[in-house]
This record gives sequence, structure tokens and C-alpha cells, in this order.
Amino acid sequence: MTQRVVMYYPERGDPSLGQPYSADLMPLEFLHILSPALEHGFEFDIIDSMVEPDPMGKLWERLEGAFAFASTCIVGYQVADGAAVAEEVRAKYPDLPMIWGGWFPSVAPQLYLSRNIADAVCLGQGEVTFTEWLLATRDGTSVEDVPGLALWRDDQLFHTAKREVVGLDDLPPPAFDLIDVEKYLDVQESQASAAKVRYRFPDPPGFSMEKPYRALSYFSSYGCPEPCTFCCSPMLTNRRWKALEAEKLVDRIAELKQQYGFDVVRFQDANFGVHEKRVKRFCELLIERELNIQWNATIEVETIVRYSDETLDLMRDSGCHMMWVGAEAASVETQLYIRKGIQQGNVDVAMRRMWLRNIKIGLFWIIGYPDETPASMRETLTLAAEMKTLYPNCTSEVLLYRPLPGTVSGEHAERNGYEMPLSFETWGGMVEYKFENKTYESLPADIKRDYHRYTYLVPWFDGLVKGNTPYHSFLKWMAGYRLRNHKYGWTVEFKLYDVGKRLMQSLGLKKRPQLAARAAGVSIEGTSHNVREA
Repeated sequence: MTQRVVMYYPERGDPSLGQPYSADLMPLEFLHILSPALEHGFEFDIIDSMVEPDPMGKLWERLEGAFAFASTCIVGYQVADGAAVAEEVRAKYPDLPMIWGGWFPSVAPQLYLSRNIADAVCLGQGEVTFTEWLLATRDGTSVEDVPGLALWRDDQLFHTAKREVVGLDDLPPPAFDLIDVEKYLDVQESQASAAKVRYRFPDPPGFSMEKPYRALSYFSSYGCPEPCTFCCSPMLTNRRWKALEAEKLVDRIAELKQQYGFDVVRFQDANFGVHEKRVKRFCELLIERELNIQWNATIEVETIVRYSDETLDLMRDSGCHMMWVGAEAASVETQLYIRKGIQQGNVDVAMRRMWLRNIKIGLFWIIGYPDETPASMRETLTLAAEMKTLYPNCTSEVLLYRPLPGTVSGEHAERNGYEMPLSFETWGGMVEYKFENKTYESLPADIKRDYHRYTYLVPWFDGLVKGNTPYHSFLKWMAGYRLRNHKYGWTVEFKLYDVGKRLMQSLGLKKRPQLAARAAGVSIEGTSHNVREA
């Protein structure tokens, strides 16, 4: 008898807000962990609200006669939605085995186990652990003998033996045939003209609103060697980094390209660029095999600085159009605190090296770390603005620190009096770093003001606020002047615009301005939509 497992991928965002998520964010976690289990005769139904018009209807339909239920999530609305759905599943099928995995359940397993919406939580990398849990559950052997699990025993948390990180070269490729990729590509096309699509990247060269690109997401590595104190990866991966060798990676991309005909690959790795030799060979093979794709990924500032000119040139020539970089902080003391190791001046060096090759950089900064001084926060705001105005085709986004369980700085925040949320509902409301966060409320008033106005001015500087009037041109120039000179006080010219806009709207003379479709997820109200899972 075949055992069928129902995999529910929670809503990425609150549907009532009407903000779509970029459809190149495929359920990669499922596609990776299911491949090894397929070899043991299990079948899987993936239910993803991104492409399912009635996900709950399909969930109840497929749960009839199912062997097990599984789900995953990261911090944000997925936590609340996934937990609410799991509670309904438990109520209707009390004896159905249930397992969770993913970044958030891995660092907060007690929430799932104590609420009885999980019989087990897979900690960290799940390909082998998930398969062994399924086999133990099917065969009636003890799941306590499966490494890498959190269980609930005698009303307390129990961990099985630690699971070592497994190299991706030793695992089968992700099971893309378990999803209808064309559905995701169709949703991407429908999103091309949308004003706001969360996590959508700017158009690569040659593509536009009228000619949208087709993108596929992919993991080429697991883990990260960086010791960042704000991130849970050091605890979950022990700073191990395992990557596909370049030849195997290009073979897999080529096969998927032939099958689905996409234009762009979005590598969702935590740190794609760790090994220069691998990246260089990857680029050489893309060129040699004439795959004709563009790609984007993550990389570190110091990595860009140490890469050779030859490697960076190959990245450009092979179709790299954008890289995402965590700059995190500008001051020496905060860099030391977060253990990032970025040397003074190297953010500019890295930005310039990529800018000269027309590779866009998406910079992320964070302010409000535990005990961070106002001077340090202002230094970060200053450098973020300098990078934005020096390299205007790049993004430079400032986020507010959010304490997470399983992190060094999260423990520091708790010692300072921060209380980690104890409910799924509260964690599910932490969609943005900026506002649903006690840290924001505790920022010094002048930092809070300048931070808010920075996020307001950047879209004006980028020309993302629609309008062809001379006053729009004036405000675009003023935004650049204020960012370059760090003049955030008394923004009377923008207040006059807001007053005029509201007046015209009240008179029915003008629709509310919208961002251009390629806004890269930033609103004129100053609310960012490119929130990274740390």
C-alpha cells in the first residue's frame, strides 16, 4: 500500500491585504526534502496557496486517507496561517502523524510540540531526517532513534541525536515534477504589471512590464559559514556550508531550462558566493554551454572584495544581473558585535566593482541591535544613503533589528528585557521589521524620524512615484539632495505635495499615485516589502 503525505505550504502573506508575493518563490523546501523519500515509495501532494485557487478545499480533499501531514514556515504570516491550519487538521484527524520543519520551527519547536500540532519537528536540514521519520512512522520503529528531531516527552522538549549536515552532491535533485511549474510561470506573467509584488526583483536587461521574464528559484547550497549574531544559521548549521559542484549544478539548470524554458534563475541560497572557484567554474560552464539565462544570488561584501577581476567579469558575461548583499552596519563597533567582519570602506569597494560591470547590488542594513548607540545607527543611515546616491541603480534598504530565537543577539535582547512572543499569532504578525516590533518603538525620536524619511525619500530619488509635472521633477531632485546631504528635517516640500494630493483626491480630481511596476517592493509611505529572513 502506498503512503500519501499531504504537504501544506502556508500563505506567504495575509490575503486580506491584497499584496501578492513573487511567484518565482517556489516551495523549494518541499521539493528538496521529498526527493529522497520518493525512493521509498511515498507519494506527496503539495498544496501551495500561491497557485491554488482554493487551497483549503484541496487540503481537505487530499487529507482523506492520507498517511501524514507536513508543513514549513519562516517568520511572518506563514507562522500564523500554518499553525491555524494545523490546528484544524489536528481537530479533524487527531491520529494523523504531523511533522514540521523550516527555519522558524527549528528554533522554536516547543511552540509546535506543546500546542500538539506536531508530533515531531525536523531541526535544520531535513532531507534525510524527514525520510527517516516517515520510515519509522510507517514501520512502527521508534522515532527517538531518528537524529535531527525535536519531540515532546513527559511534557517537555526532547531532542534526538544531532544530525550532521549532508552535502547536496550526495542527495537527489529537487523534485520539480511534484509541482506544476507552468502555474507559477503563469502567475509571474500576471504579476508583471502589478504595482506591488513582494520580493519581486527588478527586471533583468532585456525584460520589462511589456515583456515579462520567466523565473525559476533554486538552492545550490545549504548553510553559511558566517558567524552573524543576529542569524539562527550558526546554531542550526554549525556554520557548515555544503554546495553542489559547478558541473552538477549547471547540468541540473540545463535540464530544467530545457523542460520549462525560463529566462532567469533565482538562487535562494543563504550564501551563494562562498567558494570563488565554484562560482568561476559555474559561470564558465554557463557561457560554454550557451544556456542564455540570467541569474541572481546572494554574496558577501568581503567576498566581492577578494574575488578576482576575471571571476567578476565571468559573472557579468554569464548573465549575473543582480546580487543581494548584507552590509548590516556601518560602524566598527557594531560590525564587531555582529561578527560580520566587513572592513571599513569595503562596502564602497564592493559596490564599485559590481557597478562598473553593470551588476546591480541589493544592499541590506539593520539598525537597532541590542545596545546599539544612536551614533552607530546614524552612521548606518548615512552610509546607506551614500551608497544609494553613488550607485543609483542599486538598492540600499535599511531594516529594523528583530530579535529571533536561536541567535546570540536574540539572547542579548532578552537579557535586556525583550520578551520573545509566545504565540503563533504574534509571530505571524511580525511581517515587517519596521513597525510590528518593540525595537522600533524604543528608537530615539530623531533616529526614528530620519529612518522613516529615508525610506520615504528613496522611491522619489529612484523615480518610482508616477507623475510628469515639474513639481514631481523638483521633488525627485530634492530627494537626491536630502539623501546626499543627510538633510531629513522639515521636509516642507513633500508635506505640501501630500496636502495637495489629498486635496485633489477629496475633490475627485486625481487618483492616488502608484509606484511603477518595477518598484522592487518599496512604497512611498516608507514601508519596505523586501524583508529578509535572518
